[in-house]
Amino acid sequence: MHSIKKILFPTDFSETANNAFRYLLWFADQYQAQITLLHLVYPEPDAMDLPGVSLVVTEKKVEVAKLVMQDMVDQGMVRVQAAHDLQNPPEVIAKVEIGVPARLISEYAEQHEIDLIVMGTQGEHSVLERLLGSVTTTVIRKAPCPVMVIPEQVKQDKLQNVAYAANLSTADPYHIWQASRVLQPFNPVYRIVHVVAEHEEETEPIRMEELQHFFADCPLGKKMTFHQLNNQNIAEQLAEFAESWSINLLVMHRPPRNVSARILHQSMTRQLAFLSKTPLLILK
Repeated sequence: MHSIKKILFPTDFSETANNAFRYLLWFADQYQAQITLLHLVYPEPDAMDLPGVSLVVTEKKVEVAKLVMQDMVDQGMVRVQAAHDLQNPPEVIAKVEIGVPARLISEYAEQHEIDLIVMGTQGEHSVLERLLGSVTTTVIRKAPCPVMVIPEQVKQDKLQNVAYAANLSTADPYHIWQASRVLQPFNPVYRIVHVVAEHEEETEPIRMEELQHFFADCPLGKKMTFHQLNNQNIAEQLAEFAESWSINLLVMHRPPRNVSARILHQSMTRQLAFLSKTPLLILK
């Protein structure tokens, strides 16, 4: 992941999305980044006895969405500017497209070379969400770039304490360095945490001690602490760690996987996206 210059923010105009947008305005101020605000309108199905009506209805929805988006930008900018005195207020481009969100968000990100997708999430409030996941988890899986998930009620105030969820792969040092480069404007402290599922043997390529030794003699290592925990539910333990250590951002890497490993990892990512009260950054 290189420098953040182009950010995509899909919105459904909910209060959760509005809050996440305000968080993003504060976050993007550190990068002088451009934000594309994207709303997707489902096309109206054609009525057999009223040809052309569905097109008119869809076009009306698009026009209304454009007005709502402008109001969202204006109110969000006023509130965040008043609270934080933004030094580099981001440019916000409003876009309304017609289609299915889960697919078109990732396609839009790829076509426009987006550096980061930011989305709000409300948690699992229904049986359907628990069974089928959400637009957010689909985007996490298919996006061509990193995704940041902002839980409801999160406030934009500071980013000083970052946790990186290590899986103790040989690529972990690179991804920790990658995260530190991306978050350099905030100069945070890093908590490197690895959760071992109880009653399971460790089969990771490297040990936590080796990871700690790797960073021992570099400046970044002086801003790190290392934590190895045991819990059968990895997502719950990470969410609990984030809350107890007052973590401002939880970072994890989502590598390409085979089918069986992908199912397990998607389940953990989805749990974290809904369980965590802390913003979550998923690197690709």
